[in-house]
Amino acid sequence: MVLLKILLNSTLDYLSKDCQIPLSRESLHPYRDTAHLRVDTLVGGLVIQSHDWWWPQTNHTVPGGVRNTSQLSVYPLNFSCEIVVHTPVENARIMLHIEEFYVPSASEDCVDNYLYVFDSNTAKSKAMPEAGGERGLCRASYPRFPIFTTKSSICIAFQ
Repeated sequence: MVLLKILLNSTLDYLSKDCQIPLSRESLHPYRDTAHLRVDTLVGGLVIQSHDWWWPQTNHTVPGGVRNTSQLSVYPLNFSCEIVVHTPVENARIMLHIEEFYVPSASEDCVDNYLYVFDSNTAKSKAMPEAGGERGLCRASYPRFPIFTTKSSICIAFQ
């Protein structure tokens, strides 16, 4: 379960399945099957979840008062997504606060699943050291403090 919050005033919600824009054929991106999601008009907040998730075997009330009794959904296999968030606000910085985080990995070094955070509008730069750096984030290890970009864009890459 990955729940990332990028907060300002109002909030937009996204699931990883919203990450569906195919990569162009001309791209030199190392992961050809990577999908993309762009949010170019961030003026409020943003919540990104890796997949639908509800407490298993419990009745849970979701927004709007609907009761949900579904199980924890399976983390997507072979899932690769880059989410680029940009705010048009001049000289703005973006704050990333991870509320809940768990990316399953079969190995201790997280070679199969991980999350990277970039202080950029692309995943081609170096990953932010305060968010795991080049090693990335996986399992239940994540920064418990807010992370701030130096620019008006942030790129979050799930693999």
